[in-house]
Amino acid sequence: MSRINLMQISFYMLVFCQSAFASEDLIKKVTQHFQVGNFQEIFNLKSQINLPKSPYETAYIHYRLAFNTLKKGKKEDTVKLLTAAEKALKTIQNPKSRDFSLLASVYSLWAGTGALNGPVYGAKSSKAIKQAEKLDPQNPQVFLVKGVSAYHTPMLFGGSNKTAAKYLDKAINLYRSSDLNVVYSWGNAESLIWRAIINLKDDNNIAAERLILQVLEKNPKHQWAKEIWLEIKKQ
Repeated sequence: MSRINLMQISFYMLVFCQSAFASEDLIKKVTQHFQVGNFQEIFNLKSQINLPKSPYETAYIHYRLAFNTLKKGKKEDTVKLLTAAEKALKTIQNPKSRDFSLLASVYSLWAGTGALNGPVYGAKSSKAIKQAEKLDPQNPQVFLVKGVSAYHTPMLFGGSNKTAAKYLDKAINLYRSSDLNVVYSWGNAESLIWRAIINLKDDNNIAAERLILQVLEKNPKHQWAKEIWLEIKKQ
């Protein structure tokens, strides 16, 4: 192989690595801001991404911003953000498991924007998560989505706390994997919190407290974890 070809390969590898690190850094920043409720900073990060080059990052930012608008009751804004997230993910050629699991999360949140949207986007979320699991059975986000879905699904349609706990336990174990990159690990805290919520439903406050402490040890300012912690202490 010629020296020129070696230099070209080295250059492309360097560019690829820099792009990968930039992607992981952005995902990490968005996640950190989301956990402390700093949505303005997430909005500001939108200017740092280029949709054609960063569709996953674009979708993730819009997905996280949608939580805030939905919490404020701004359903029209929420739908716009989720539509943008869906559109970004749909531009990805040869999508991976992580792309489908994020798409499933987008649809799952979309299902909560109205009674008529529930069945439609619930079905879309289920279809996307099946594809994500097929491509990577060890993707923890698959089981986070399945766990949250089972928690919100009535028993008549196959949902239950027991089923949700099973999926969330698997998600938690997979999130503990030492070789898990940032792109996959953004749902780690959420899996612990959702599992703690199920423990509270089952009157197992000790187990719930243990899980919430794991979240707060990593991020003492985690807004949702602090809320659940206060709820535990009231009981």
